[in-house]
Amino acid sequence: MRKLYAILVIGLVFASCRKELPDTGQQNFTVESNVVDETIPPIHTPVSAYISPHIRGYYKAIPANYNINTTVKYPVIIHFTGAGQFGNGSNELNRLLVEGLARNIKDGKFPPYVLDASGKKVSFIVITPQLLPYPITSTCNSACAMVRSANLAAAEYGQLLAYIKNNFRVDPTRIYSTGMSLGVRPAVDLATAFPTQIAALLTTGGAPQINNTTYVTMAKTLAASRVAIWHFHNRPDAAVVYSEGLRFVNQVIWNSPQITPKLTTFEDAYLNAVYSADRISFPANKHAVITKHDCWTFVLNPNYKENNMNVYQWMLKYSAGGTQPPPPPPPPPPPGGNAVPQITLCNDVVVKLSSNYWPNVYPLSARDPDGYVANIQWTKFSGPANYTIVSPKMATTRISNLVSGIYVFRMTITDNKGASAYDDVKITVSP
Repeated sequence: MRKLYAILVIGLVFASCRKELPDTGQQNFTVESNVVDETIPPIHTPVSAYISPHIRGYYKAIPANYNINTTVKYPVIIHFTGAGQFGNGSNELNRLLVEGLARNIKDGKFPPYVLDASGKKVSFIVITPQLLPYPITSTCNSACAMVRSANLAAAEYGQLLAYIKNNFRVDPTRIYSTGMSLGVRPAVDLATAFPTQIAALLTTGGAPQINNTTYVTMAKTLAASRVAIWHFHNRPDAAVVYSEGLRFVNQVIWNSPQITPKLTTFEDAYLNAVYSADRISFPANKHAVITKHDCWTFVLNPNYKENNMNVYQWMLKYSAGGTQPPPPPPPPPPPGGNAVPQITLCNDVVVKLSSNYWPNVYPLSARDPDGYVANIQWTKFSGPANYTIVSPKMATTRISNLVSGIYVFRMTITDNKGASAYDDVKITVSP
């Protein structure tokens, strides 16, 4: 149904001798004339340290030859976990190893290096902060406390960035914010608060704070600041519904971003195959498996690739204030000087009538080079007479009440000066 499928290959398990490393990159080591290649996974250790009121500890993954390659400045991945991994930053740090990137590192599914676009070997520093749980009170139940725990003030993200830069040898142009589940909220908030310092944002199975004012501010900031975005979401996700992840991506798209966000959707059949193939990583009784919520475990495995590129190689394409892929040139303006808008719809859809499942259709990209999109209209271009377009003037709409046959639906966008463009999506309905 979607073309954004990939084949999951179980990662190799690396074994290594571990040793403690100091947090600081400011010590007087002997400078080596040549960089020593990394051959074993990074050294992964917990650190209890007061960084901000709600970040009091973290796990660090440091390249094994960090203390040898003293001239190297490393790209940094900051990874925010879900609510189940929140804790006090000291004796509860082991919770971070249960899910997300810290778990993949613990399981040996994080590489010593990846090859960037030029073929250069690049190693990462990975910092996994532990967020302090908000207390449950008579006026704030567990659900309320969970959400509050993920809502940090902008100043705390500034303290986190300053701590990382002061204590590790980092490449300040290649800092990447990532998040899974509820951790998508702080990951997005970090990028929104410091958009000129975050080169790319990778989010899996979650969505930013659901608040219209927040969404508008967030989307405008990310669109204007050239923060690259790649969002992953399972369509059958029952924990954080797919529509909220889609809303996040669309909200940025509607603000004419300089870098169009990338969206990968995983369908039910694909998830069933991935989960059943690796019951160690995806036990049948795991809540995030039951709810079809977990996509981060396999996405963060470097063996997951799209267009022959894993998520770490994708990150390295972008740098804050550095060279980034330029936006596509706008089409030549028609007579009168108004450039036509540009639109690309989602991929064609195949559904079974017997499943009683009605698909959503939406744009992957829609922008106006010299203005803004003022009007949206969905129509049926061809196909059987029976159908319903639930929200014909919204970017994302459900198509329901279909019968067996082949439909083509068209989305037409019109800019503020009257120029229009359209794209079509085909929906094939089998019995």
